[in-house]
Formats: sequence, structure tokens, C-alpha cells
Amino acid sequence: MKIRNYILLTAIVLLSSVNLLAQEPKTKLDSTSLYFEVTEHDFGTIKKETDAFYNFSYTNNSKKPLIINNVETSCGCTTPFWSKKPMRTGEYDEISVIYDTDKLGVFHKTITVTSNIRTVVLTIKGVIIE
Repeated sequence: MKIRNYILLTAIVLLSSVNLLAQEPKTKLDSTSLYFEVTEHDFGTIKKETDAFYNFSYTNNSKKPLIINNVETSCGCTTPFWSKKPMRTGEYDEISVIYDTDKLGVFHKTITVTSNIRTVVLTIKGVIIE
């Protein structure tokens, strides 16, 4: 009798697990969804004092308007530009980043994007040569 109960209990647990796996995936729209296509850009090897800029593309996939409150860089050698206007659901925009290439060597810098939805850390890296 105990074996029969054990088998029945095991069957119930397995069937419940299958039911959990069959649930619908979350939709792309949720209250915390600020989607960046890329969060890291590698400039590779670039020459000193050349233009080093990159546009980080993002989309507001949340159910509410997105407001980028601040974009802060890890040093003064990186300058960000972004729109201060609220974005509606589904809208697309870019944060432009310019890196000052006047110093030789490897660099790895972060850009912290703070919004009313969430905070995202972007990264740029590369090597400056003569």
C-alpha cells in the first residue's frame, strides 16, 4: 500500500511540474523593461586623437513613459548625450557617447543610465595607440 501511495504522489508532483513548464512566457511589455540592444562596445585599437563615439540604442518596452533622469560616466574623458524628453511605450532612442582619445593605452569606462524604470550600466573599451 505504501508503494502505491508513493507512486501516486510522484505522479502528482511530475504532472504539476509539467503544468508549470507549459505556462505562457512573459510578454515583452512589463513595468521594468528598458531594453538596450547592446550594453558594451569595444572600439578595438584606435589611433590617438581620433574620433571615438558610439550610439547605444534603447527601447522603452515598459507600460509607462520612460524618463532618463541622468547619464553619468566613470571619468571626465567620456561625454554622454541623451534626450530629456519622456518616451512612450515602444519608442526608440539613442545615448551618444564620445571618448577623448588623447591618452595612450587600454581604457575601460562605464556609463550609468538612471531612469524612472531602472538603472543600466553601459561599457566602452579599447586601446589607444600612437
